[in-house]
Amino acid sequence: GPFAVGASLAVADGAGDPTAVKNEGGKYYDKEGNPTFKVKSDGTVDWGTYSGFRRYHSDCHVCHGPDGEGSSYAPALSDYLKTKNYSDFANVVVNGRKNVNTAQESVM
Repeated sequence: GPFAVGASLAVADGAGDPTAVKNEGGKYYDKEGNPTFKVKSDGTVDWGTYSGFRRYHSDCHVCHGPDGEGSSYAPALSDYLKTKNYSDFANVVVNGRKNVNTAQESVM
C-alpha cells in the first residue's frame, strides 16, 4: 500500500532533475535512468522511497542526523548530494568512504 513520509526527500544527483519519467514495476527513474522518488499529490511515496527512508532512520541518521545535515563525527549528506551523481552516492552507501585527515581517521 501507499506510505506517507514526513521528511524532505533528496535526489542523489545534484545536477539532475529528480522528476520520475519512467516506472518499471514500481521503481521510478529520472530522465538519466537513475532511480528516483515519486511523491503523489496526497503525499504518499513509492515503496523504494519508503524503504530507503526506513533504512536511513534505522542506521544512518544516528551519525548523519535525521535530515542528513551531519554532525561533529559524520559529514552532511545534503552537501555531498549537491555535487555527486547517483552512482558515486550509491557506491558510498554500499561501501562506505574513508576520510583521512591529520588529526584522525574515520570511516563513513
